Amino acid sequence: MHYSIGIADYELVLRIGCHPGERLHKQPVYYSVELSVLGNAHDTDDINDAPNYYSLSEAVKSQCESKEYALLERLCYDIGQLYLSDERVIEVVVTVHKPEALPNAQSASVTMSFLRD
Repeated sequence: MHYSIGIADYELVLRIGCHPGERLHKQPVYYSVELSVLGNAHDTDDINDAPNYYSLSEAVKSQCESKEYALLERLCYDIGQLYLSDERVIEVVVTVHKPEALPNAQSASVTMSFLRD
């Protein structure tokens, strides 16, 4: 069975920006992710048969908040790779939003898709 898991607007607080001054202070960014999953958790009703999206999101938080990024593209890539670490995840679509990145926009964003080989 193929199904999807979604996480919307997960907040990370980290140092990010092209200009060194942007990285002086941590700032919030938000990511959303759609995971395509192969599995049978619908039959077994067992957490061990499904990706643990709580653990995966905590791993993203821990690893990404400990780094410094210049580009949203690199952050988005790192998030996608971490979600693909669960072998049941066959595809990941990640969107990262940086609020107030542009003076006349609510946010700037990057979206990437990852497909397991």
